[in-house]
Amino acid sequence: MATIHYLPLDILTIILDQVGFLSNQLTCRLVCFKWYLLVTKAAFKEIHINNNVRFNQFLELTANRHLNRLIPLGEMVSVIIIKNVEGFDRRTPFITRHEFEQLVRRCPNVEAISASRLTFLSFVSAYLLDIDDSIKWSIKSFLTERRYYQFTIDHYYKYKDSIVCLEDPVRMSSTQFLESFPSLQQLYLHKYRVVSMEEFMFIFDTCLDLQLAAINLHIDRISNTFIRPKPYPSLKELSIASYSHPIHEGTIDYITQKFIGLCKIRIQVDSSPEHDAYNAAYSRLLETHLMRAGQSYEFHLTFIHSDGWTDTGIGSARIDTIRACLSSIFGTRQTSSNIYHCLIVRALDDSAKRSKLDTYLEKVKIDLSRCRTEISLPHAGIGSQLNEYLDGTASNIYELHVNSLSNSKGNSLQGLHTAIEKCSRLEKLTLLACKLQSFKGCLSLSVQSVHINHMETYPTFFKDLVVSFPNLKYLCIGHTTIVNDCLPVKPVVIDLLNLNLESLSLYNLKHQHCDFDRKPCMIFVTTSGKTTYFKKYLFDNPEKLTREEAIEEEIRADPMHQLHIRCRKIHQLWLYGIKFEIN
Repeated sequence: MATIHYLPLDILTIILDQVGFLSNQLTCRLVCFKWYLLVTKAAFKEIHINNNVRFNQFLELTANRHLNRLIPLGEMVSVIIIKNVEGFDRRTPFITRHEFEQLVRRCPNVEAISASRLTFLSFVSAYLLDIDDSIKWSIKSFLTERRYYQFTIDHYYKYKDSIVCLEDPVRMSSTQFLESFPSLQQLYLHKYRVVSMEEFMFIFDTCLDLQLAAINLHIDRISNTFIRPKPYPSLKELSIASYSHPIHEGTIDYITQKFIGLCKIRIQVDSSPEHDAYNAAYSRLLETHLMRAGQSYEFHLTFIHSDGWTDTGIGSARIDTIRACLSSIFGTRQTSSNIYHCLIVRALDDSAKRSKLDTYLEKVKIDLSRCRTEISLPHAGIGSQLNEYLDGTASNIYELHVNSLSNSKGNSLQGLHTAIEKCSRLEKLTLLACKLQSFKGCLSLSVQSVHINHMETYPTFFKDLVVSFPNLKYLCIGHTTIVNDCLPVKPVVIDLLNLNLESLSLYNLKHQHCDFDRKPCMIFVTTSGKTTYFKKYLFDNPEKLTREEAIEEEIRADPMHQLHIRCRKIHQLWLYGIKFEIN
């Protein structure tokens, strides 16, 4: 802190922007005038006014000559948010038009404003239109609450010289008015429907510097061919929604060819035979932009289906679409060794109304990128569907996560073994809330790390685990119930005898008849003929015992309160978050 003032002003500003304005920044020693300027600017950059007392306090601050001698506080304000939440009577706003006029004069550099519906309709709306151009704010964006869109086309026209973000103006009937906003950078058209391909193209022919666009398409039909569009490199994020008509192949190809700088694409469509007919176009779009991707890239594809997963015709078409997209993700370009692929599969109830495919490509080092892909599938037949999806591309997956938390029925997963074996380079496997009886019949020599969470298993499950993954190095078991039906009750045994583990982590384990977290229990860890003893006292951390102490405790301990772990070698043992060295 003593030398922070040596940093350039721009660097200090970036630090504050990244860290955010934290409460402890207010208590920092003001080591230099420069630091004081930055902290004050961060404190007053955005102000929230929700009652008359707070409003008057702020006006007093801006009028205080002593404070404003060093820095004019009102000039620091760039965002104003007014919410009428004082008391229970919300029929009248807590500030008047005259007081709002004072606010405008005291804070001349405001770039964004939001007002509650009552305050806005009472006078803010009219004043923003009536204000003289010589003192009006240089508004860049109107902050709109999605529950009601209050700013009209007239508001946007009034501030057209400074507006860079436009979101669903009230009374919008055509996109022609965009000709008055050539400097627009962000465009949100969630409510307005773009009804023709010509109108869609007009948006980007008119606004030449858009960086983000969210558009609701309602295009019935388009011509079969388009002239190859002129590249539009500025657009970084595109969100497309189409609920009543399919997104035609021509539209998708136009997006693919024109927006060469996209980093994030989000597509949401109704799932119907017509919508699902363009899986090849979706995969082309994805593959093309993955080829162009620089530091990072995101692609989101969501299908909404009112009848759940019951329609087999629609389901088949959707499988084709997702398979084609996965082939693009794990395909040609992605076979290079500097792409680390992680696939997350979420098992949904058969009544789920939407399915998704999300992929994130991020550069983590100069010569290494990480690609995280997530798909949602119906729980019924998830193993067989996953096998279909991964045909020909599974060999490029390094991590596989299967999440079945959303499956309320708790049905057992079928066919997952085959999918695991197809992933010949798989290094890490995570199973979350999966009802899996055993790994018997599954073999993977590449898997080195297994994480098991929120599962119910039998002691034989771990014996099969050793056979299925003979090169396992890291094993984590948490929030898991171990069922032991033996009578009389015997201690739980986790048998990993043939494994040489770098790390074994255990936490929140339960016996069928005993919660090891809530009752005292004995833990015996046997490696290469040597046994290490631990005792866990209720909610306390595990405690290492000597052999003599352990023998005495074992005599008194109930068999159902004992956990035995057998392994050839364990370098690091983690018990309930506490690290112990074993070998």
